[in-house]
Amino acid sequence: MRCYYHHDVDAVGICKACSKGICPECSADVDNARMQSNLR
Repeated sequence: MRCYYHHDVDAVGICKACSKGICPECSADVDNARMQSNLR
């Protein structure tokens, strides 16, 4: 799976809020779950 925003980068998880694949640059840990950093 690729990052929803960076199509050339592999996703490291799925956003808990929107279920999109996200890469390390886009993700943040929120309450022990992965979310897009802009959704924190």
